[in-house]
Amino acid sequence: MSAHFQTFIGEANLNPKRSQVQVVNNHTESNKSATQFNLSNRFALFSLVVIAAVSLATSMLLSRFLAKEMLFRDAQVSMQFIQNSVVQKNAGAYFFGRDAVLTEKQQVEDFLKSINSMPDVIRSQLYSMGGAVLWSSQSAAIDRVFTDNPELNRALTGELTIEADLIKSRNYMKPEHVFSAVPANQFAEYYIPIWNAGHTQVIGAAELYKSPNALFGSIAAGLRLIWACGVFGGLLIYATLFWLVRRGHRLIEEQQKRIASNEGFAALGEVAAAVAHNIRNPLSSIRSTAELLNHEDLTVVRKHGFANDIIAEVDRLEVWIRGLLNYAQTDTRKPRSTQVNHVIGDMVDGVRDEIVSQNIQLVWQLDPTLPKMSVDALLLEQIVLTLTANAIDAMPNGGTLKIGSYPTIDQAGAPCNAIFVDDTGVGIPAEQLRTTFAAPRSTKPHGLGIGLPLVHRSVKRIGGAIFVQSQMLQGTRVTIRFPLSVPGEGA
Repeated sequence: MSAHFQTFIGEANLNPKRSQVQVVNNHTESNKSATQFNLSNRFALFSLVVIAAVSLATSMLLSRFLAKEMLFRDAQVSMQFIQNSVVQKNAGAYFFGRDAVLTEKQQVEDFLKSINSMPDVIRSQLYSMGGAVLWSSQSAAIDRVFTDNPELNRALTGELTIEADLIKSRNYMKPEHVFSAVPANQFAEYYIPIWNAGHTQVIGAAELYKSPNALFGSIAAGLRLIWACGVFGGLLIYATLFWLVRRGHRLIEEQQKRIASNEGFAALGEVAAAVAHNIRNPLSSIRSTAELLNHEDLTVVRKHGFANDIIAEVDRLEVWIRGLLNYAQTDTRKPRSTQVNHVIGDMVDGVRDEIVSQNIQLVWQLDPTLPKMSVDALLLEQIVLTLTANAIDAMPNGGTLKIGSYPTIDQAGAPCNAIFVDDTGVGIPAEQLRTTFAAPRSTKPHGLGIGLPLVHRSVKRIGGAIFVQSQMLQGTRVTIRFPLSVPGEGA
């Protein structure tokens, strides 16, 4: 049977004078989607991607921050040392009058040479505001002018600037590298602005190439710790969340099984209610006939007639109960190619006497060109029988009962068959239309109110759609659409 089912109350092409409401029910499709959706598998995939991405991004950001921050602190120490040195004390004489005071110039250069001889320093240079090299540990670079150096330009504006592969990989060669080879070991370049004595103006810049192995070792240890925490932390979070989701998924599955069990008990209750609903009329007839048999003035012929009526009603009950038991074997029943008009005709023949006795006029509107359809004939008969019985009960003072069929198409444009049962009875109140297929509710004094809910359940099994339209004191029209074929059709 079709897994897709939609229920509608009201249909655009029905009588517009009757109250109508439209309700959509995708219960079967929702159950199918819930079955196909595996929470644990989906979480295992998507959470792994998300947690891995977050851990990777966090580790990269922290690594970059740690390397930049530690190098910047080392550069600040170097800047403070140079600013408080003889370079600062003799800055005016060195940067603005190189030939004026040879003693002060010599002191500055001796200080720079001492810096260059320090363990972590690879080489050093001193720049003027124009980018010219005033002094360099590489003598060939002295008096050269290098303007194409972004880090130097920022230092000449007063900004302490750092360049290192730990922070950003370099993909170019600077002009000053022509005079000396790029160090093979890992290194960092510090561009340190040099201020005047009043610290009001930048008068030059110093460039230090340093390879602080101890600092790089600490940075490397910090980076390893960050990445280890990122990896193991991400795995721990993933494992914990996966365990929680897995446990939740299992609880959901257990609850679904319990719900299914409860639905089974509910279905059992519906079967019991269906039995009560369908045997009340035969039992009433048997009781009435038995009461008539108690009259002593009855002739033998009439007594035989009443006895035959009782036997007929009992046989009717037996056939119906046997059919109900057969239908309960849902796993063994298969849809078959069925002529719908024949099923409707046979069903109505069984209630024709009741129709005549209640002064109801039966009008047939069966389309002879109606194609065969794949359906369980017994289920179809029960659906139409329930609708017909409801229509008869709704016309206690007589009326018109129309039963018909016609070919049509569904909302997707696929061909299907339609069956309708139309009465001129009491109708269904507008406020009850929305709950017609829900909890048992009856508009008849002695009704159980399960007729349409049972029809709804049966139509859903077939994969069809049901439309109900009603107006008080004017009647009710129920239309059912069935697909021409459903999965599981037998030969």
